[in-house]
Amino acid sequence: MSKSAPVLVGMDCGSGNVATVMATSDSMKVRLTPSYVRHLPGATKGTDLRNMWITKGDNGSDATYAVQSKAINVVDTRTKDYQLSAACRVLVVNAISSIGLAGRKVIIADTLPADQFYDDNNSLNRTHIEKKRESLKMAVRNANADIHSPEIIEVRIMPEGVTAFNAALYQQDGSSEPRLEGVSDVVIVDIGRYTINYAHIDCDTQDLFARATSDQGVHAFLTLLKQLMIESAEDGMLAIPAETIRKMTLDDIDAVARAGYYGSPIEALKDKRIPVIDVVKAAASTYVEEIKYKLSVVVPQLGNAHALIVVGGGAHYVGGLLHNMPNYIADLHDNVIIPHQPECANARGAFIALQAEFEDEELTTEGS
Repeated sequence: MSKSAPVLVGMDCGSGNVATVMATSDSMKVRLTPSYVRHLPGATKGTDLRNMWITKGDNGSDATYAVQSKAINVVDTRTKDYQLSAACRVLVVNAISSIGLAGRKVIIADTLPADQFYDDNNSLNRTHIEKKRESLKMAVRNANADIHSPEIIEVRIMPEGVTAFNAALYQQDGSSEPRLEGVSDVVIVDIGRYTINYAHIDCDTQDLFARATSDQGVHAFLTLLKQLMIESAEDGMLAIPAETIRKMTLDDIDAVARAGYYGSPIEALKDKRIPVIDVVKAAASTYVEEIKYKLSVVVPQLGNAHALIVVGGGAHYVGGLLHNMPNYIADLHDNVIIPHQPECANARGAFIALQAEFEDEELTTEGS
C-alpha cells in the first residue's frame, strides 16, 4: 500500500484508557494506553519530548498538553465534556502516532458512550455527535517541529454498544461467533476504569431501548479489594503488613490482583510470593452484585434479550479471565458473551465497521 493512501484506525478514547486498532499487512495491531493527559499552562519552547502536543484549547487559545504514563496532575476525563475536549483530541492524536502513523493520513472511527450518542429521548444526539467529529478534526501539532502529526481526514462516530456488538461477532481466530447468529436485541455492559455503561440496543437499527451509567467502574472494584486486603492483613489472614497495603495506589492494587500475588515476578523468587487470589475472589463476588442490581433496574426483562455482552477491562475480574477466577456473570443470562481482549472490544468493533465501509477500496492495511 502506498504511504500516501489513508489508513483506517478504530479507536475508543475512554475516560480510563485509549484503545487503538489498525490492520497491518498480515495482522491486527492493537494498543492500549492510559488516558492520562496533563494541561501545561503557558507555551512550551525548545522541547523535544514526543508526548507534548499543542492544539486549540477549550477557551479558543493554543494550549499545550503532555500525555503521561502516571496519573499526576492530569485532566479529569470522567466528565461529559471530556469527549469534546482538547485533552481527548490530544490523546487520540498521540495514540495514532504511537502506532507508527505520525505524518500519515488517517480515517478514524471513534466512539461515544450511549448516554452521549443518544439524547434524553433515546434518539440520536446529532448535535453532540457532530461536535465530537469536528473536535477530532481540529489541528494538533507536536511541540517538537520535527515530529509530524497524523492528518485526520475523515471521522466516524459510533455508539459504544454497537461497536461492542461488532467485536463480539467474531471469535479470536476470526471465525463468526455462533451464539450471535441472527441476534440483534442485545444488552451491553461496558466495565471501564471509572464507569460502567449499560445499554439495551437493537444493533441492526441502532435503536436504543434503555441506557444508564454508574460510577462503579474498575476503580470501585480496586478500592473494595484494597479495603478487603487491609482487613485480611489486620486479621492475620494475609501476610502483608496492613500499612504497606494502605500506601499502595490503585494501580499497585491492580497489578497485584492481575498477578494473583504480592511479590516479585522473578521466577527464582516465587517461593517468597504472597497469594492474594482468595481476597480477589471475595472482592469480585461482592462487586458483581452491583452489576446484577443495576442490570435489573435498566433491563428488568433481561431474559428477553438475545444476548448479554460484557466488555471493558473489568470483564477480566468478573468473567473468569484471570488465574482460576470463577465466572461471576455466567448466570446473568442464558447467552453471556465476553469477546477476546474485552478491554479493546469497542475500538476493534469500530475498526470492523470502518473496514466494512471501505472494503471495496484499498485503504484497510498498512504496508511495510
